[in-house]
Amino acid sequence: MVYDLILAGSGFLIGIILAILTKEEFKSSKKYLAAIKNLLLGILGLIIIWSFILSFSQQWFIYYLLILILALLFTLLIQLLIKKTWAIIVPYGVVILSYFLLLEPPFRLILTAVAFLYGLPAGTIFYHGLQKRS
Repeated sequence: MVYDLILAGSGFLIGIILAILTKEEFKSSKKYLAAIKNLLLGILGLIIIWSFILSFSQQWFIYYLLILILALLFTLLIQLLIKKTWAIIVPYGVVILSYFLLLEPPFRLILTAVAFLYGLPAGTIFYHGLQKRS
């Protein structure tokens, strides 16, 4: 269980390593990395909502779905309104929250894989954002 979250977070670290190794290519690929990051964030949100719909009983379903939708809207709002470097890390909070609320192991595995893939472009953009500030 903890290993899945470590794997999901390691995508971000590998993205930072990729940014260090490919400094010259960042300018030409910045818009593509941002598009891939946003696409993976959307896929992540769809997977989370889909897994919640399929996993929960009718009694608690509406409460979990409401919490999840509020967390996803909060994440989207932060991503759109706050153009700070640290805002890229916020979706990992939603991933951790939904990971602990999910009951089915296959959905946890899918969530971990997509969070890992999200971390690759997010880590690269994060690193170059920090480099620009200093």
